[in-house]
Amino acid sequence: MDTTFGLDLARVEALFKRELRRFDELHPRSAQAYRENRRHWLYGAPLHWMQQWPGNCPLLVKEAQGARVTDIDGQQSGDFALGDSGAMFGHAQPAGADA
Repeated sequence: MDTTFGLDLARVEALFKRELRRFDELHPRSAQAYRENRRHWLYGAPLHWMQQWPGNCPLLVKEAQGARVTDIDGQQSGDFALGDSGAMFGHAQPAGADA
């Protein structure tokens, strides 16, 4: 079974590499923190599965509100994974944060 459906795999690889370069350009502080954290944490992150995230380093979140996160490089993203309580309520909802 062909799962590529006629995709130009060389083009897909080139686009992926371009996105990795862009990620690196937008996240220099996260990359530096990742290099430093590798001295202290196995795989450079608090949880081993974080090394499997896309990009050359895990994001270090500075703050989060609802489904939006801001990393230490000031980049804002939508948190489509959420997790545990974030999936139930969103991040830092006032009713929960003020309780």
